[in-house]
Amino acid sequence: MKNLNNINSFRRIDLYGDGFIGDEYNGAFVIDKHKNGEFYLVIVSNGSGWDHVSVTLHKRNGANIKRCPSFEEMQMVKEKIFSEEEVVFQLHPREEDYIDTHPYCLHLWKPNNCSMILPPLYSVNEDELTINADFEYGGIIIRVKTGEIDGWQVARVYCFTKSGKLIKSSPDWDVMCKVKSFVFGEKDAAFQFMTSTSDIKHNAVDIWYTKNLNLMPPLPDAILVGTDKKLIKKK
Repeated sequence: MKNLNNINSFRRIDLYGDGFIGDEYNGAFVIDKHKNGEFYLVIVSNGSGWDHVSVTLHKRNGANIKRCPSFEEMQMVKEKIFSEEEVVFQLHPREEDYIDTHPYCLHLWKPNNCSMILPPLYSVNEDELTINADFEYGGIIIRVKTGEIDGWQVARVYCFTKSGKLIKSSPDWDVMCKVKSFVFGEKDAAFQFMTSTSDIKHNAVDIWYTKNLNLMPPLPDAILVGTDKKLIKKK
């Protein structure tokens, strides 16, 4: 993680009103979107063995915008907080670990007390992937191509209009959650690894899964990702 005191594009805020505005690796920040006064609220910490970043979108008056940040928006935040060579992940937890804390908040994770064994992120040959499924979701067509490399299973996800035109933006978090459940099930965790902007696969996002515990990245003790589906149904 970069030294937060050296990031000029951030505006620190006293989130809890107790006078603490953070230090080199902790704090709450506002990143202005320059659109109708909208902004990103970014909370950063490095405790309990984790570099952790949470991101939400807000209106000028502070009210929450009721959508998750896009993949491109999370990539932008990643680039501001982490160095180019650092790899972070977005976590799709086991269903039993879902916590209903904020339905529109996404997170970036990176262990700071150990090294991750990364999947072969740069070895996914498009020609070696096979179409696993095409299905409609949220008014669009989701195409999933899958393959297995070095003990890892990968699912590459694309979105199309109903007329068959490729949507020129990365699949959003809801789509990726649907694919994770559809392809890998809900009993195990899966990962969306994020590298530098130069490595973005335009129009597609990969999600990774392994049953090999020796390859599995460490998991944070408190998983603050996703929304408990059972709680949603009760609302």
